[in-house]
Amino acid sequence: MLTFLTPVFAALPANGKGRIALTMSIPIAANLGGMGTPIGTPPNLIALKYLNDPAGLNMNIDFMHWMAFMAPLVIVLLCCHGELFFTSSHSHRRLFI
Repeated sequence: MLTFLTPVFAALPANGKGRIALTMSIPIAANLGGMGTPIGTPPNLIALKYLNDPAGLNMNIDFMHWMAFMAPLVIVLLCCHGELFFTSSHSHRRLFI
């Protein structure tokens, strides 16, 4: 994903915080987006298989049940991510990179 942003990185100042913020935000956004749906990442499908296994937990979780639980969690984590990145330079908290 970072390869596609090479032109954007070239337009940003070399010592600016924009490059760092963009570089940190892309993996975090990919992780949060991958948690939201069962098909977001392969480990989600593996977990769904074992959660629905009749010999295992047999929880009968389908796509919508997964989304109903994970979408609010992803929204909360996204807000926490924004709070960390957007207020770290304006308050006493420091983002050590």
